Amino acid sequence: MQVILIIGAAQALFFSILLINKKKGKLHDKILAVWLAVLALHLSFAYWLFLQQPTYLNYAGYDAGIIVLYYSLMYIYAKSIISGHERLEWKWLIHLLPCLLVYATSLPFIRLSELEKSNVLSQPLSPLLLASLFLAIVFSIAYLIVVFRLIGKHDVNIKKAYSYDDTINLIWLKKLAIVLTGISFFFLIAVGYVYYLRFTSSESSIQLYSNLDFIGYTLFTLFIYLLGYFGYRQGNIFTHQPRTVDGFLGESISETIPKRSNNKQEEEKNESQDKQFVKLLDEYMKNEQPYLNSTLSLYQLAKQMEVSSHYLSHILNNRIRKNFYEFVNQYRIDEVKRRIVSDQNSKYTILAIALDCGFNSKATFNRTFKNYTGYTPSQFQQEFTGSE
Repeated sequence: MQVILIIGAAQALFFSILLINKKKGKLHDKILAVWLAVLALHLSFAYWLFLQQPTYLNYAGYDAGIIVLYYSLMYIYAKSIISGHERLEWKWLIHLLPCLLVYATSLPFIRLSELEKSNVLSQPLSPLLLASLFLAIVFSIAYLIVVFRLIGKHDVNIKKAYSYDDTINLIWLKKLAIVLTGISFFFLIAVGYVYYLRFTSSESSIQLYSNLDFIGYTLFTLFIYLLGYFGYRQGNIFTHQPRTVDGFLGESISETIPKRSNNKQEEEKNESQDKQFVKLLDEYMKNEQPYLNSTLSLYQLAKQMEVSSHYLSHILNNRIRKNFYEFVNQYRIDEVKRRIVSDQNSKYTILAIALDCGFNSKATFNRTFKNYTGYTPSQFQQEFTGSE
């Protein structure tokens, strides 16, 4: 048990220092560094308590508030990445209050002696425990839902403005949120088990809880490693163009979108103008092949076409009926298909062709190709060229 706590604390501290000293580090790197530092303190404190008196009643009740704090920090971290803020929004600190509230309700139990805690746990329903436990569960679930919605909205927005999502989506954070929830649920089961046993003097019961605690902190240490690893790799999302407050990029709508009149004649004129631009856009994509740039963005393409990013977005959404991600990747897939069936490219692997056509990862290419064609790349090659 002691070894796991030491490894977890050292790991969290190591990643925290790496993030603080990261070159061109952003605000979200500093927030993650704080999160990992809190994790290090949590495990160090648990280790210190274990050395003081290695009985689990000695530190029962300390974890509820800190788990809520982790969910709060996860929200602040996700918010800082998606918003692209370079300075801390002080209003975000209000999200520390749930942690303090949980600790305020659990403090009467934490301050009890070991014998008094045992007596409290022997009661069928202890108000001292139920209040803090209920708040911890409610706050954790609430933050989990908010983080999922935030990431979901972000996924939608980046596909409006980018032709790729490999390095700018936050799927890894969503998965780690699920992992944290699983670990929290595991600890909750362990607490429920101990409450069921009423902390009997049975050596086997105490040993079983010790084993559950060991498994829980082992999973916690794994979570710290994944959080530090993926967090350190996470770069700045909005790097290619100016951004607005909500993270969607581009100029002010009022300055860039032509005013639309209710006059029928004007509407027909606008529609004709849009159709002409759709044709011009298709010709530009086929002739100039801007999609070969793997990091092509809506802003960059609009600049090349000498129109505003919002007008281009209007065309995609209302005339072509596709977001930017779908629009660009359709051309990439068509180019890949053309090259696969061409004898001139028979010496190249499918992956090499895909990377040359603007895709920047094998996983994204395979998924996109399957979605657009109904075939895997290898199935398509075999079907239309007869090669393996």
